[in-house]
Amino acid sequence: MLLTRLMRRNTVFRDCVPPDKVLAIGPYRLAHERSYVTIGPAFNIGKSTVFEAVEDVVDALFGIRGEFINFPITEEEVLATNKTFEGLTLLPNVVGAIDGTHIIIKTPTNSAADYFSRLQRHDVIVQAVADGNKRFLDVAAGFSGAMHDSLVPWRSKIGNQLEDGELLEGPVETIAGDV
Repeated sequence: MLLTRLMRRNTVFRDCVPPDKVLAIGPYRLAHERSYVTIGPAFNIGKSTVFEAVEDVVDALFGIRGEFINFPITEEEVLATNKTFEGLTLLPNVVGAIDGTHIIIKTPTNSAADYFSRLQRHDVIVQAVADGNKRFLDVAAGFSGAMHDSLVPWRSKIGNQLEDGELLEGPVETIAGDV
């Protein structure tokens, strides 16, 4: 599925990088944060080809995100997701664990102060919700680093859907008599 999205065509000037090699380069760069210049020789390609490969992999992953990252909607999906937390917590009704992280960015030329975080750097906040099997149910990115972490869930799409009662309508288990 991903390899077909990474296919390139040979030209009269050069043969293209095979999709399996492109797929190896993208995660390598994302995981190791090495420069494009130093990654190139490791894969026997140039700096610009490394840049293109990383961009292609990120675009391909973004393109298929909806097939793999889905918050439970139906009662059956909610119950199935809830079961992934059995043995991990004694709390009932747990459907997801939420957390966020700050991702360093280059200093923006305009509105730099908006992205200067409490960590004393320019960054954006990424929030993720995962089930008990550590599979992503939702990911939201791009929140200003200057935003307080506690505000992110309520500014995200999933936070708005929860607030509007569009998600997790049931079933509900009562704890100690009152809700």
